[in-house]
Amino acid sequence: MISKEKNYLKAGSKFYLSDLGLRYYLLGSKNIDEGHILENVVYLELLRRGYEVYIGKNDDSVVDFVASNEKGEDNMSIKENMDNFFNRDDEFDAELEDHPIGNQIKYRLYYIKYYRKNEKKSGNVGMIDWPFQPFMLPEEMNREDAFKVLSYLTDFIEKKFDLEPCSYKSVATLNDALDLERLGFQRLSATVEDDDVISLFTVAGRVALFKKSRHYPKYFEWYVENVTFEEVKNIYHKCGIQFYDLKEIKEEEVKEASAPQFVKKREN
Repeated sequence: MISKEKNYLKAGSKFYLSDLGLRYYLLGSKNIDEGHILENVVYLELLRRGYEVYIGKNDDSVVDFVASNEKGEDNMSIKENMDNFFNRDDEFDAELEDHPIGNQIKYRLYYIKYYRKNEKKSGNVGMIDWPFQPFMLPEEMNREDAFKVLSYLTDFIEKKFDLEPCSYKSVATLNDALDLERLGFQRLSATVEDDDVISLFTVAGRVALFKKSRHYPKYFEWYVENVTFEEVKNIYHKCGIQFYDLKEIKEEEVKEASAPQFVKKREN
């Protein structure tokens, strides 16, 4: 009895090279299609392992191979698997875990974004790695309250200036806002050592790649959602600082943040 897969796949035909070196000899290295090359390799490997291989379509779905042996049959779509491999959509959805926070009293905002410059290549990862100038918290303000203040400022800035959340412009504008005397943060020299400062990371893009970086052991979630104006006002009141309504901040009080002009690259 012939299975449905075999019946439909009889209509298709393809040619595979027994030696891929012939492909390079005839066509050179231009316009390499990794999917087709891998399909050729898989076909040859299936034959080597003793499979009976059929090619073509199954209903409306493209099936590169139906491979059968005494254990049964498997449908394989090499192109679909290659697309999933190169797109790596799971890299955007990775969960980041909190790590212990040190006892340092110096802080800095830190923006990191990972991206792939060419979706059809396995390497060539681009990265924006941008530490901002360090600062100290307002006097008498504890770390937990300071994170709430920074979170509120982040939300306010993104809404007021219509900035994309977790973008470079958002972080850079927040960094500029910390220079406002009314907020009480104290700016420090930009030459502090990494081990002397706590980095408040904003990670964008292919987040999963950040988990492989040297920074990840220092990562923790500092952002607090839905902090209200009244909460921030009370925090400043405890510190003996009058907190003004941030609606009074004008655009000229903060610099226009532009995207960084260079990126660091690494192979992955």
